[in-house]
Amino acid sequence: MLVSKAREVEMNVTIITKIEKNVMERRILIFSLLGMMRYFLKLFRKRIVWLKTPAEMLEIITSCVVIGFRISTDTVLDNF
Repeated sequence: MLVSKAREVEMNVTIITKIEKNVMERRILIFSLLGMMRYFLKLFRKRIVWLKTPAEMLEIITSCVVIGFRISTDTVLDNF
């Protein structure tokens, strides 16, 4: 019984460790996405003449965010 309790505790610890690792990976990916968005905003502010409308800028930023969140959720689900 003591051995089974120890195994149960060990399994719980590994599950919690995996969850914490996934949360940290998601945070890192979200912060990198925010950094990427800031970079794109700086880039577009300098070269805003190239874009016809602000809607195009918003569309590009939104697509970058959507792609980034797809990547982050895929990697988090794969690692779990």
